[in-house]
Amino acid sequence: MSNSMISQLHKDSIARGDLSQNCTFEEDILFLWTLQRRIFGWILSSCWLGEFFIVFSFM
Repeated sequence: MSNSMISQLHKDSIARGDLSQNCTFEEDILFLWTLQRRIFGWILSSCWLGEFFIVFSFM
């Protein structure tokens, strides 16, 4: 999900007045946070795999 898509979603929700309701805004943040954690987890795990293979190939 690109930044422009996310900002477009927020523009849409502002236009609908959803951001005035705290629950919707918190759900958005929670969604973005879990998405970010999933992406970072995937990057970290692939870096771990890369380092493991580098160490393994030198042994």
